[in-house]
Amino acid sequence: MCLHLAKRRSEDLLKLILGVFAFLLDQTSKYVILKKFSFGFSYPLIPGFLYITPTENRGVAFGAFSAFNSFFLSLLSFAIVVLLIYFWHHHSPFLYLIVGGAIGNISDRLRLGYVIDFINIRYWPVFNVADVCIFLGVVLTITSLLLRKGGEKSASDTD
Repeated sequence: MCLHLAKRRSEDLLKLILGVFAFLLDQTSKYVILKKFSFGFSYPLIPGFLYITPTENRGVAFGAFSAFNSFFLSLLSFAIVVLLIYFWHHHSPFLYLIVGGAIGNISDRLRLGYVIDFINIRYWPVFNVADVCIFLGVVLTITSLLLRKGGEKSASDTD
């Protein structure tokens, strides 16, 4: 029983670390971008491929729903984060990359009324570190769930 509780605590700590890491990495990157770069300009990091292009995203993913009120979008995002934590708490620690990234974008929206995007790879809408964390969290969570499902044996397999 104690071993199970210790394992559970270490898993909870990993989840918390992943979520906080995603949030802090996102907010730190946005702080640096705002200090060093100006909106309306694009700065090449790898010419022809990767640019820093600070933009205001007043919508959600890739600017969709930009006509909606910022408070409404923040509330909706927060509700989704709460549901993610509630329903998937026991599934994958990678889910907390999604939560940390979402909280990073919610923080922008509440403070500024928009989300700061700046990573520009030219053939995709401009995005940020929180978006990368959300994407990685989704991919890793789905992968871990599929691997867990594939690795589980039914009662009939053990006979």
